[in-house]
Amino acid sequence: MTSEKDKNSKRKEEHLHFRKVMATLLCFILLTMGIENPVAAFRVGNLASGKTVTSGGHYQNYSPDKAVDGQVGIESSWISDTGRTGWIQVDLGEETEFNLWEVNAAINRNKDYSLQTSSDGIIFSDIPDANAKVTGNDSFDTYLLLVAPVKSRYVRVNFTDTNDGHNPNIMEFGLYHMKKPEPPENVKAVLDKDRAIIRFSQPNSYGKPITKYTVTSHPGNLTATGTDSPITVTGLSYDTEYTFTVTATSEIGESVPSAPSNAITPVEAAPSKPVLTLSHNNWTNQDVKVTMAGEPGNTIQYKLNNGSWQTYTDKITVSTEGITEVVAVAVNGSQKKSDEEKVEVRIDKTAPVITLNGDATMTLYKGTPFTDPGVTITDRESGLKAEVQGYILPIQTGRYTLKYHAKDSAGNIADVVTRIVNVVNKPTPPPQPTYYPISEVTLEEEAFTMTLGDEPVKLEATIKPTYASYKAVEWTSSNPEVAEVDKEGNVTAKSAGKTTITVRTLDGNKTASSEVTVKRKVTFTLEASPEELTLKPKQSKNLKVYVRDGKKRKDITNDKETTYSIDNDLISLKKGRIIAGETEGESVITVQYQGEELIIPVSVSGLTLQSIQLSEPTLILEPEQDKQLTLTASFSDKSSKDVTEKATWTSSDPDVLEVLKNGEIKAVKSGKAYVTVKYDNQYTRARVLVVDDKAPKKLKLNRSTLRLSPEETFTLLVHAEYERGYTELVSDEVEWVSENPEVATVDGGEVTVVSTGSTTLTGSYGGKEVTVRVTVK
Repeated sequence: MTSEKDKNSKRKEEHLHFRKVMATLLCFILLTMGIENPVAAFRVGNLASGKTVTSGGHYQNYSPDKAVDGQVGIESSWISDTGRTGWIQVDLGEETEFNLWEVNAAINRNKDYSLQTSSDGIIFSDIPDANAKVTGNDSFDTYLLLVAPVKSRYVRVNFTDTNDGHNPNIMEFGLYHMKKPEPPENVKAVLDKDRAIIRFSQPNSYGKPITKYTVTSHPGNLTATGTDSPITVTGLSYDTEYTFTVTATSEIGESVPSAPSNAITPVEAAPSKPVLTLSHNNWTNQDVKVTMAGEPGNTIQYKLNNGSWQTYTDKITVSTEGITEVVAVAVNGSQKKSDEEKVEVRIDKTAPVITLNGDATMTLYKGTPFTDPGVTITDRESGLKAEVQGYILPIQTGRYTLKYHAKDSAGNIADVVTRIVNVVNKPTPPPQPTYYPISEVTLEEEAFTMTLGDEPVKLEATIKPTYASYKAVEWTSSNPEVAEVDKEGNVTAKSAGKTTITVRTLDGNKTASSEVTVKRKVTFTLEASPEELTLKPKQSKNLKVYVRDGKKRKDITNDKETTYSIDNDLISLKKGRIIAGETEGESVITVQYQGEELIIPVSVSGLTLQSIQLSEPTLILEPEQDKQLTLTASFSDKSSKDVTEKATWTSSDPDVLEVLKNGEIKAVKSGKAYVTVKYDNQYTRARVLVVDDKAPKKLKLNRSTLRLSPEETFTLLVHAEYERGYTELVSDEVEWVSENPEVATVDGGEVTVVSTGSTTLTGSYGGKEVTVRVTVK
């Protein structure tokens, strides 16, 4: 028969076995959470460990110090000997703050107990915290987090009842100061339309899992929560600058806010451009209807040429001849405007006019080839060719009719013009007389200029008729000291001045003359500062004129040999100062000095030059390749004009790049140079790279993937990159191939959607390729 002592011993062994199984299971769970030392996770930081412990009573081998020795087991327990009640207290040595307490028992005996504190170790009172008291406990262990931290030197666990009527017991008692999490770090905000995506690094949570992260906006105090990074905050207002802070929350509490993130400002996107559709896309002689379509909810505004903006309600009709530019924008509810969409309406209702070159009636000798003088066609469209109806048979006499027809690309038909050609027999020439007199003598050059030291100039006399019987002539100079002429018509310069060379026929005494101007040979050039002028009405500016001889420069503005002439009365010149009148326009000052001339253009305008812009700021050329650049000037009234021919053009390195004339350049050899252009004291320049083989290193594309909706278009921009960082836009020259043309096609860089699906577009230029993946949904 088993004794009561043996029964109690067996029950204790069963409880310990159960405790071991539960401890093993708890270790496994903590290991799966990444806690490598489960026991240490609960014991490290125990404020009561090793401190002085007393109790109301205990069995001989179960003293109170065993409750704080860090060992878990029945042999290392405190067991009260005071019946169903009892207490155990710890002297922490000084006031210590804690917020978590632990009672670890061998069996589920402890039923009702509470945590108490004392300032003197004698009088204890319950802590006024719901989590500081246990009632009806039925578990081995208790781990309770206080609502608020408590600070005390003396701490007691006071037992008032047990479950089985036996004495209270504790295998381990613990007090802990658990910290709130640190605030998250590296908070970054990324804008996504009208919402923010907040990313951050996980903070130190002091062993307690983070249960929640809270993001708060500043301003607005918009919040969003989540269990991990990133977290999205919605409801942001446009044109408002936001920063964001993040807090972390564990079962211990919420951290302080993090440092603010970077600032972001949501900006409402502009609407897409409207789609303009014309009833006639090319030149037409009909009225053109223009239809405009935009995204739902947006309004469309339009203007014709430089007219005022109007609200589009229904299709508009354009009937004006010529080119009418239609400009439209989409406007959303926030009055944001899209980029401008432009189309040109081309209407031509005027028929071409055909004008005969030469006579309307012509005579052609039989057997003589016929050369049609043709016609001149006057029309808006240049380059029209006439269609000729009819034929000429030069080997057969008769009356032939040629009819000329013309039709322009707008469909206008010209009135037919007719030419009559009579093919006749050639008359028998009369017998030649024995003598033919001279009727006329002429010189090809009526006037020319020579420079002292030049080679002689030979004048040629033309005698009519060519079959004149006697063609002898004589040559004379009105001033042989300036230039003399020999019997063959060779003119030799002698001194500066003017003279007249006359040829006279000995038969008939016919004469012709040529005026000769002889100039000194000069080594200087004339310069003006400024080289050209722009004046406002009634404004005046100083003008300086210089002689440049090598490196020497001399001011000849008021020299007695310097003369000035002005081609109109828009300006006047007094003692080197140019004065503008009240009328706007263009004028030219001609400066003469010792036979040399200098032209100075002057513009009188009330406008102020704002800027100048080259047609191409960067060029890549091959040797011997020509290029025409243009310069546009923008003025204070927002007007602009082409000033290419009025500007001054120079090359930084003529060995690499030549300036042929106004804006026309020519590549000479490989290298780099700048074309500098000056207009009205403003400068700009173009970078030019000359390469032997214009082969790009790679191609750059503005988008590598596209997501489009049906009927949507997108323009791909392709830049070719060359050596030394030079790039150029080559979109119009790229050849595109669509893997699936039934989904999307591309022409000149413009992607057109055909149907839903996906395809890959491949573009090639200069031996290089780029690809774009297109998805249509």
